[in-house]
Amino acid sequence: MSILQRVTRFRERRTLERFAVACIRLDDYLTAFDGAPTRYGTLAVAATELIEHGWIHDDLRDLGVAGMRPRPWPTGKAEDAGADVPSWVANANPLADDVEKAALSLRAL
Repeated sequence: MSILQRVTRFRERRTLERFAVACIRLDDYLTAFDGAPTRYGTLAVAATELIEHGWIHDDLRDLGVAGMRPRPWPTGKAEDAGADVPSWVANANPLADDVEKAALSLRAL
């Protein structure tokens, strides 16, 4: 394996690790409120499986696309329209931002 290939694999692995950690943090936060597993936990498991068993470029892109899906809670627009927005949403948004940034990094590889 050439030095360029090693560096590329290292960057990909670090990006997968960042994505997995961001998903775990958000999943832990969300499950504290209703106890039900979230899709973020599933994404963290998928990223961990790739780290443990290997990946191809398409795996990274697919995981990045999955991480960019819309958030499953009310947005600021809903609050502006007078909808009842749970108090935990304000704290979940920065964690979701971290997941989306990591997902973008996966897609950019």
